[in-house]
Amino acid sequence: MEERLRRAEAEIALLRTENDFLKKLERIEKKKVGRNKALPSNKFALIWTIVKQRRFSRMMAYLSCVKASMTREIVSFHLSSSLKMDIAYKTIDKLMIHLGGIVNPGTILHSDQGLHYTHPEFQHRVKKLGLTQLMSRRGNCWDNAPMESFFGHIKDEMEYTRIQSFNELKKCVEAYIERYNYYRCQWTLEKLTPVEYRNQLLAA
Repeated sequence: MEERLRRAEAEIALLRTENDFLKKLERIEKKKVGRNKALPSNKFALIWTIVKQRRFSRMMAYLSCVKASMTREIVSFHLSSSLKMDIAYKTIDKLMIHLGGIVNPGTILHSDQGLHYTHPEFQHRVKKLGLTQLMSRRGNCWDNAPMESFFGHIKDEMEYTRIQSFNELKKCVEAYIERYNYYRCQWTLEKLTPVEYRNQLLAA
């Protein structure tokens, strides 16, 4: 019971952090367009990305993900045994495939200040795709709280103790993310899964 309460409190803290962050973005956007002008309808077109190092059984792997703020859906990911720049490039490439190559104007890609996201080539690619890059304050992981939360769920919920090869790990990660998107209901999404919530928004 105490463990559940601690997790619930942590989730609430993360949600408050994300809401504060979105309000901050709204204030910034209002300054750009002027107080007497309406904000664009896609002002919350915010996606988060991060690369995390994880030890699975005896293997060290690196998982890069992109998460949609509004639906909590993992819209792109790439698993690698290397921390080279390619992991970030492939994640963005997969994101563009998911979006059908269409990016809404003003869409913000938020990340930490890791070496992948401060690299000039990565920033050039992001700008070329029409995304606006925004990074966390240095040394403040709470700015990227939604991604930290997702990786916390992976750590707690994904069964990987018996994995013996990288290919097995890849299949396990793919299965978990599919379950997370399609079958894992979330209180903040009206008890719907991320995909169900997205479809509900599209049908509205």
